[in-house]
Amino acid sequence: MARAARTERIRLAAAAPVQGLALYTRNMDNFKGLEGALAVVEI
Repeated sequence: MARAARTERIRLAAAAPVQGLALYTRNMDNFKGLEGALAVVEI
């Protein structure tokens, strides 16, 4: 189950900049290292 959740997070991270969107998350650790590739915003 954890692997499926990780795959979904990666899919969202890939789709956000293509659509011109920022990625909003409650857990910045899930997307650590991607800040240069897309806008990651902690809520």
